This record gives sequence, structure tokens and C-alpha cells, in this order.
Amino acid sequence: MPVNATPEQLSARHALFDDHLDEARNALLPLLVEAERSGDAEGTVDILRSLAEVEIRAGRCARALNYADRAQSLTDGAGLDPGPACYTSALVEGIASHTDSALAHARRGADTARREDNKVFLSRNLFALGHLLLVTGHPKEALQALEEVRTLETRQQVRDPSVLRWHADLAEALICLGHLDQARDLLTETRRTATDLGRSSVLPALERSQALLDATLGDYNAAAQRLTDAADHLHHLPIERGRTLLALSHTERRGRRRASARTAAQSAAELFNTHQAHPWNEAAIRTLHRLDPARTHRDTLPRLTTAEQRCAELAASGASNRDIATALTISVKTVEANLTRVYRKLGLHSRIQLAHAVIPGT
Repeated sequence: MPVNATPEQLSARHALFDDHLDEARNALLPLLVEAERSGDAEGTVDILRSLAEVEIRAGRCARALNYADRAQSLTDGAGLDPGPACYTSALVEGIASHTDSALAHARRGADTARREDNKVFLSRNLFALGHLLLVTGHPKEALQALEEVRTLETRQQVRDPSVLRWHADLAEALICLGHLDQARDLLTETRRTATDLGRSSVLPALERSQALLDATLGDYNAAAQRLTDAADHLHHLPIERGRTLLALSHTERRGRRRASARTAAQSAAELFNTHQAHPWNEAAIRTLHRLDPARTHRDTLPRLTTAEQRCAELAASGASNRDIATALTISVKTVEANLTRVYRKLGLHSRIQLAHAVIPGT
């Protein structure tokens, strides 16, 4: 039996889904030795991919990159289907290396899976693509990719939200684009399913999205409490904990609690730096720069024109580009140009960051 079809491999995957990372790693390492000894290229790739996913969730970014690179090299060298390795490379590089290369892997994997009608890895690569588009400031494109993931997973009758964790990202994309009711319904349904199935591992990410919804509705206290509680349950997942603390910093800043915001951002930056999560570390450093106590809020927005400021405020409140154009009696292209300049001037990459950086009326 190929090593990637053994009960041990299946058990390791389920341990990964439940974030029992030491258990998953201990099961996978002997399987890797066996796969390499037998010359089973496809099995070796699958075990390397699983190890990469274990290590990236555990915050061992350098090890995750090594496993992902080995899986990608073996895949390309042996002429295997690139979809699985591309998905893992996108997942790992987006956290540990560069988002540009991660996006290229996700697009390649999705294109290949679509041509070969591989719905499993089409779904996975689209999830990676949607996540990366969301965190780099393209919520509309992210929503399109993640909605297709939802359709594919529904058609494949995948009910367990721990297998492919797209739900929180889809909710964030919906919130960014102003579809608050849809986001609320998705979060409620996913939380209920996770609880029914005993999949507590997915709940902190859902709480992070719920906190974004709370903050968008102006309830910064509830949002901050959700994020604080979620972070307290993520000590075993340092990257997820760092992301939650960074979200807490943004929320505290929107609630005008700059000292608390800086403390949370500093903790996030330390986690990302320690675990070599370079793209996220850069995001945390940008946040700290905006929270420099020597600057006033007015100083953080010194170069925005009146038109750019108004577009930024409306976008931060959840309005779509078309809504902004209608409200300001300008074209959608003008809105897009104004927001592009805002992102560049403020060093932002997404509407989520914009929502945290721009406080209406200041």
C-alpha cells in the first residue's frame, strides 16, 4: 500500500485538522522515511506537503519552507500533477516568504486543477488564492475565489469546516465589501457546524472575523474582548495568535485606545519575527509605525487630499466602490484611482487595513 494511503497517514491528517501538531508530526516523519526509501515520488510529495502544513501551523516557518520546496521540486522533477504542491507552496510562502510568489503558485495550481477537472485541488488552490488576495488588498477578487470554494465544497458534500478553513476568510471578504448580513449568517452557520462536530480548532479564526464585523458596526469593546479571548486560546499556534493580536491592535486603534493598540501590535511583531513569518512581520511593523506615540492621528494622514480622505472614510465604513462613486458623484474609476493613492501613501494593502487605519471624521 502506498504510504499516502495508509491508516497512519489518514490519522496524521486528522490530527492536523484538529491542530494536534506533535501527534501529526510524529506520525508523518516515519512515513517520509518509508516513502523515500521505496522511491514512491507521489507518496513522498504527499508526506512532505503534510509536514509543511504541520510546521507552518506550528510556527516553524523555515522547516515548512524546506518541506514545501522539496515537495515542489520533486513534483516538477517527476512530472506529477502540480496542483497539490502548488497549494502547499502558496499556503507556506504566503506566511513565511513572499506573497507574490505565493500568488503565482496558487494561480498555477488552480489553472492546472481546472484543466484537469480536479475539484479537490481546485478548491484548495482557490482557497489559497482567495486568502492571499484578501490580505493583499483585493477583497472583490478574493470574494470571487472564495465563493467558488464554497460552491465546490458544497457540491463535494464537505461539511467539516476544519478540513479547508475558508469560512473566516470568506466572511472577512463579505464584511470588507459591505455584505454584513451574509457574513453574519456564514459565521453563525459555521460556528454551529464546528460546535456540532467538535471542531473547536476553527473557532478562533471565526471569532476574529466576528470581531471585524463587530468593529465595522462600531462595537469596539465587544470586538476587542472577542480578539483577546481568541488570542488566549492560540498559544500553540503562534502565527494565528499573531494575526489575532494584530487584529486586536487595529480594533483598539479604531476605538481610540492607542496604548493598547501599540501593546498588541508589539506582541504580534515579536511573534512574527521570532517565527520568521516575514510578510506578517512587515504588516505588524507598518502598524507600529502608524502608532508611533510621537505622531498625532493628523500626522499619520499628512498627504491625503480632501477627495482621497473622503473616499478612504467611505471605504473604511464598508461602502463599495460603486456606492462611493454614487455618494460623491464621481466615476468608479476615479474612486479606484483615489483609493490606490491612499493605499500607497499609507502603506496599506487591503480594505481591512484601511478600515483599521482610517477613522471617519478625523
